[in-house]
Amino acid sequence: MASHHIPRYEILIKSFLNTFANIKDEGLKRDGFKILRYYMTCFYLEIIAPVTDIKQKEDILLNMTVMCDITDAISSDMDNYHESVKEEAQLLLICMV
Repeated sequence: MASHHIPRYEILIKSFLNTFANIKDEGLKRDGFKILRYYMTCFYLEIIAPVTDIKQKEDILLNMTVMCDITDAISSDMDNYHESVKEEAQLLLICMV
């Protein structure tokens, strides 16, 4: 299992999330969520998918804080987003589920 990569993913994702947190431009915000969705897809394919034991998968996900950070970032400004940004944010949330 590539669990040694988990801290790297969390650092990368949190860092990226902080980078575009204050950006208000619609296109940049939408693209930021799209990039985060890509990171979460890579995380799933590299870390979660190879694990066969469901309990191990659950443990990995429960010990990650980055998903809460992403959800908080999305929900804190959802009312202020343009429709295209809301759509990309929702796709990111669906990807995380």
